[in-house]
Amino acid sequence: MTSLFSEPTSQAPRKRGRPKGAKTADVRTQAIGVCHFAFLRAWISGVTLHKAWERYLAFDGGSNDERHIKAVRDRLYDQVVADGRAINERLPDDQKIDRFLLVMGDKPKPESLFVMPSMEEFCEQEGLDPDFYSEAELAEIMREHYPVDQPQEDEPLVLERKNPDVNAHVQALNVLQLHLAKPATEDDELGRWFTKALSKKLGTEAGAKTLGDLVRYINVHGHAWYRRISSLGPTRAKRIIDWLVSLDPDGEMPGLRLRDHAYGPITDAVASVGGQVATPTPSPRFGLVPIERIAVPDVLLGRDGYLRAAGPNTLGAETDAQAIQAWLACYEDRPKTLDTYKRDIERFWLWCLVQKRKPLSSITSMDCAEYKRFLEAPPADWIQERPEPRSSERWRPFRGKLSASSQKQALTIISICFESLVSDGYLIGNPMTGTLKKSKLKRAATKTDRGFTLPQWNWIWACTSQVRDVVRRERLRLTLKLLVTTGLRLDELTRARRGDLSHVQVEDDPMAPDTGEKAWILDVVGKGDVEREVPVPDDVVAMIDAHMRRYVALAGERWQDLDQAAVAALPLVAQVSHPVGSSLGGRVAITPLERSGVYRMLKRYFQFVAKQGVAAGRLDGPQFLKASTHWLRHTFGKLSVASGTPLDVVKEAMGHASLSTTSIYTTAGRSRMIKQLRTLPPGDLPTFTVSERQ
Repeated sequence: MTSLFSEPTSQAPRKRGRPKGAKTADVRTQAIGVCHFAFLRAWISGVTLHKAWERYLAFDGGSNDERHIKAVRDRLYDQVVADGRAINERLPDDQKIDRFLLVMGDKPKPESLFVMPSMEEFCEQEGLDPDFYSEAELAEIMREHYPVDQPQEDEPLVLERKNPDVNAHVQALNVLQLHLAKPATEDDELGRWFTKALSKKLGTEAGAKTLGDLVRYINVHGHAWYRRISSLGPTRAKRIIDWLVSLDPDGEMPGLRLRDHAYGPITDAVASVGGQVATPTPSPRFGLVPIERIAVPDVLLGRDGYLRAAGPNTLGAETDAQAIQAWLACYEDRPKTLDTYKRDIERFWLWCLVQKRKPLSSITSMDCAEYKRFLEAPPADWIQERPEPRSSERWRPFRGKLSASSQKQALTIISICFESLVSDGYLIGNPMTGTLKKSKLKRAATKTDRGFTLPQWNWIWACTSQVRDVVRRERLRLTLKLLVTTGLRLDELTRARRGDLSHVQVEDDPMAPDTGEKAWILDVVGKGDVEREVPVPDDVVAMIDAHMRRYVALAGERWQDLDQAAVAALPLVAQVSHPVGSSLGGRVAITPLERSGVYRMLKRYFQFVAKQGVAAGRLDGPQFLKASTHWLRHTFGKLSVASGTPLDVVKEAMGHASLSTTSIYTTAGRSRMIKQLRTLPPGDLPTFTVSERQ
């Protein structure tokens, strides 16, 4: 796809499609199946050529270039007619299909159909980034370029048809399909259904020569099978899967039957039973499984744990599982904290049960010290090589070796859990206390080099002028400016609304006369649900309002028609999207650009900035590849402190709990030390003899 940014180039851009003179592979090298007749029927019925291709033939590995699709359509049509005439000569007189061949002889004129470009083609033509816009936004922009009635998903888009006898062609194709369509079998060579290039790739890299071989390969490697095949992405892989399913919809051909995990992660593989959607749920068992699936033996439930307190407890828990569940429930209103705590306490509890064969309430200080050593090098059978759903039998508690800071955090969380269970009257002591105090693991310090200098920030801002699309450029600039001038965390930015902004009076001295000076303040709820006020520059507020007006217009509304409550609910960084369950032609809503959307947008932009920096000969060009959204927060801290802003002011603005956290941005001491030692003459350095050292 064409780059989203204008870049210097030393050669003319390559034109879309295949080089002039390149030939399309002869369709005769492949079998004609039901999918080929479905493709022709869809095209004759008025479905756009690209949509018909994507729906029925895109699985075979051929190019999706429009010229290629047209060439395949023409050759396929001619082949169907030729093969139909050949087989007609061998049919008895009472079974001749002359009438249908006569209809097929009057080939529909493709120019009589209006062909709407696909959304992907439209983005490429207009230089739009499909990852930046929502589907609703792209649909709205397409409607501006093509002011015609939008069809439903399966409704043909036809403005005018010179040949009105569509039904006759469809009927003729149905008859010819009965005579010509070849059923696929597991013994069919891949070249019978796929292009030569794709067949060769699957044969070389997957060892698949037949359809049966391919199905077995997919069943072995699961839904991510395509990752083992070079240049085969998830889109084409899904098309291949869909086509394979269509070959045996009733499951009567065991050699072509795909297992559930071939369609996606097991949690996503659903089956329709009596019109209801049912999700397969693995049975509980004892072993390395998620805590919601573990079957704990009675002896490990913890009813008589070594550290169990006598009498009732405030949790109402009788077992360790109930106590852990009650403790985690206290954090349900803090999802990110809950996920972190659940991950670390799950690992520890599984270690207690599976490795030590002890209930959590019987763990001693010696056990905790042993777990600390376990965290330094988890065994291979506790680690999963790639992401797996929690319902998968391949799920494991760890994703790899933990850093020193992660080990420290895990021990701290376990200690917090024990302390809570002690205060709730479930346990009589915290066995992790001694291990945590003796731990020499150091918490990783925040790296102040994960931020931009002022010249680097100026370069980042200058590169925004090369973003061609106006809407995209304005939203990018607003996001960059908001983060670097306020120091907001990504989560704080995506949750902020226009109603959180207020215009307040600036009072240096309550006793002094009113100067009329005002400033914008953003009310923020940060980590730990701590509220704070963050000043926002006037020019940034103006950018926010301009951004909101544009997106209100994209949503089909007028700014002047919105009441105060509607304006207050608008997100600072917006997108327009369709409500869940609505059609693309329906009403759109203004929603916040989610955390993942902001992250991807800035990550892609920093990659572009890095590329531009290398091209411009900047020594720091590759550094931008490492940048993420949090770098802008560090940049705010570094530049604020460097400009002379008092540390306590920066602390309040950034929402730090301690001044020591803010002090990481003070690099004057380190810089002064480096400069002073550089000026020290070598002759002034102290020297020692061997005896003096001893």
